[in-house]
Amino acid sequence: MSYKFLFLYFSLFSLLFGATDTTIKFKYYDIYPHSQSDIQKELNGKTPIVIGSKRYHGYTETNIKWHFKWEPRENECKITEVQITLDVLYTMPQIPSYHKVDNATETAFKKLYAKLMQHEENHKELYLKGANEIESSLMNLSTVNCSIMNFSGNELVRKIWDKYRDANQDYDYHTNHGILE
Repeated sequence: MSYKFLFLYFSLFSLLFGATDTTIKFKYYDIYPHSQSDIQKELNGKTPIVIGSKRYHGYTETNIKWHFKWEPRENECKITEVQITLDVLYTMPQIPSYHKVDNATETAFKKLYAKLMQHEENHKELYLKGANEIESSLMNLSTVNCSIMNFSGNELVRKIWDKYRDANQDYDYHTNHGILE
């Protein structure tokens, strides 16, 4: 599987469809199945992703940073520039290249990986949508008094980001963390 291709795809997508600056990185954990039937056992045993008492095979971690500038205009204060940075870190399984598996095991893993990656990409897409909404909402924000612009802008960002964090939790709930997709 070409991970460089995935990185280029995500970088190009983010440049074309929003978020001022988006970085996508991968962190892998190794599994060592000897057959198709070993894959689930290996995933469950080797995953570093434990939330509460549940183990997950993939995870999308995001970090958003924002900066905006404003200036007084007539009887209001208007935002003139917005910079949004969205960092995405995927944690995903891999079979190390030195661990040889038969074709059936490799095919089964690739199928599982593709499904898992699609689920994690959908999380990223929700967060990208949130970053784009933050950017457009900030550009449309104005206040009567510039002394409250920083507070107003930051509150707006937090409310929108919370909405998309909740949307990601709802997505996991409705898909049973991707199992129902």
